[in-house]
Amino acid sequence: MSQASAPQMTSRCKGIIYALQMASRSAAQQNASTAEQRAQNPAPKTYRCSRFLCAYENPPQVAWGKFQCAAIYGGQRCTGTFEVSPKDAYSWHQTCLEDIARGDAEKEREMERRLAREARIHENEETIWKPG
Repeated sequence: MSQASAPQMTSRCKGIIYALQMASRSAAQQNASTAEQRAQNPAPKTYRCSRFLCAYENPPQVAWGKFQCAAIYGGQRCTGTFEVSPKDAYSWHQTCLEDIARGDAEKEREMERRLAREARIHENEETIWKPG
């Protein structure tokens, strides 16, 4: 009985080992592609998951503390965590406020340009279509 189950255990172990090797290759490929993306398009500070094989770059947070990794592998959420220091959280908060202020200023300038463009169009229409 033990002789018959020994080959089954061996093939099952080989299957598990193969699956682990494929997972580690997949993680290595993800790390390589993530490194290429980071080189092409540098992102703001991101946070690395505490799990060894997880290559997900968690986004910056405006609150400090410990957060769950946002990665999803095979339909399952990653069980790892990442930590944000108070200094990093404050720094990112200030960056967000600056972006909002910059965005508001840009929206205001765009609105002024659009209103000026509409005023020029109306002036042209009045000169072309003068009643009389």
